[in-house]
Amino acid sequence: NRLSHLRGVRVSKFRNRRGEFKMKFKFKRDPVAAAVSLALYGASGLALAQTAPTDDSTMEEVVVSGFRQSLIKSEAIKQDSSTIVEALTAEDIGKLPDTSIAESLARLPGLAGERSGGRVSGIAVRGFKEDFTGTSLNGRELIGIGDNRGVEYDLYPSEIMSGAVIYKTADATLLTQGIGGTVDMRTVRPLEARESLTLNGTYEKDSRRSDNPEFKDHGYRGALSWNKHFADDRVGIALALADTLSPTNQRKYGVWGYGANAAGQYLPFGLDTQSISKELSRKTISGVLQWKISDNAELNLDALDIRYSDKGIIRGFIEPFSADPASLQGSGANVTGTQIGANPVIRTDPENTVGKLQSFGGNFKLKFTDKWSGQLDYSHSKSSKLYERAESYAGLGRNGSLTPGQLGTRTFVMSPNGIMFTGSTGLPLNDFNAVKLTGPQQWGGGMASVADHFASSVLRVDGQPYSYLEAQDGFWNHADFAEQLNAVKLELQGDLEGSWVNKVTFGLHHSERDKSKANHG
Repeated sequence: NRLSHLRGVRVSKFRNRRGEFKMKFKFKRDPVAAAVSLALYGASGLALAQTAPTDDSTMEEVVVSGFRQSLIKSEAIKQDSSTIVEALTAEDIGKLPDTSIAESLARLPGLAGERSGGRVSGIAVRGFKEDFTGTSLNGRELIGIGDNRGVEYDLYPSEIMSGAVIYKTADATLLTQGIGGTVDMRTVRPLEARESLTLNGTYEKDSRRSDNPEFKDHGYRGALSWNKHFADDRVGIALALADTLSPTNQRKYGVWGYGANAAGQYLPFGLDTQSISKELSRKTISGVLQWKISDNAELNLDALDIRYSDKGIIRGFIEPFSADPASLQGSGANVTGTQIGANPVIRTDPENTVGKLQSFGGNFKLKFTDKWSGQLDYSHSKSSKLYERAESYAGLGRNGSLTPGQLGTRTFVMSPNGIMFTGSTGLPLNDFNAVKLTGPQQWGGGMASVADHFASSVLRVDGQPYSYLEAQDGFWNHADFAEQLNAVKLELQGDLEGSWVNKVTFGLHHSERDKSKANHG
């Protein structure tokens, strides 16, 4: 409106047939504008003043559109809701900017992203993590791939989503609800979006190079989204393809426990130092068919297929820590000294997750009268996942096979930021002839139930026989997950003319859900 007060400018705002707001500007040439151009641009302005016509001829219209449209859609959703909600909408299909819907949701007020392996995977609503958050896709209950009913939001590329609505309070019409809230992710409805062909491409480069040579420090994201109308805008089809290869590289410094000696110097009881590399591969296909059969009947069919793998490697050292008291200098956590009895466990832990998730749904809506309508909705979802994690141990010798004189020493500097080694003796860890695949520490306690199987007459250097406590040289854990959900809903909704009740919704809902986990270790 303020623009309309400018001389020579006429502004008009209108809503097109898709409900999008547009702004039109009409400019008239004015002698004052020509004079300003002359003052600012010299000769160029002079040429403009000489050629400018003196009549009221109008230039071509300029139409401005942009991100404002997504804000208008979000605001409309909030205004029409009878509960407290947050809304996220895309300006157009394929236009959400983040790598997954998880990162987009984390931007909203009252929601926080929970990172796993360097990526936002879970969403906490009002402080409740994803285990306490109900999740649906186009209003239908959504299955996960983990140990519980929590949903891994990073599986869903932002490019296939048109938005999401987050219900922060209970609503009787929601079939899926959580203590913290409910997240309803939504794919595009073709007839409610403009025809478009969108191609997105992103190159990823980690700020940290990979410490593990078989993993890269760069990746990519690519997506193709297509939306088309047919039969005089009565049939719409939307397809989306998304491919992601995303690496993460980390360095981890961990300790277990701190203790103070008589001089008030603090040292850790154990060290856990690792270099971690992981690579997420995700391929997604999404399809939606919307058919406006008549002014009173509409059919929607949608399908989603996600194939993914998340593989990685963890390499590093894990070991108990003890220091020579006579070598310690400093106070508090700022201590220098010499570690003694060093027999580190060299860990190499491969990790692998492979799975797929498929979801199909159909919805038929029928309007009986101006005030009464109904819908029938059916959905089928299934997922499967294999999770593998191994531990491989190596060191200078099996626990109990080395004398105290054969154990190593390290000089170290301790600070609030961690512990750094400045030198070592007796630790030839770069010598292939010295390092063995073995269990340098007593980590076999989990095999107490089969202790007899590991009974031995071989003696340790302290004269005691080897037992199951020294028998673990590694570990392999793998689990198979499978889940399936079938649901059908029949709903009837009517507008009433009562003074205190203006709408009623009721119906029937039936679902069958089966989830299994077979754990092997």
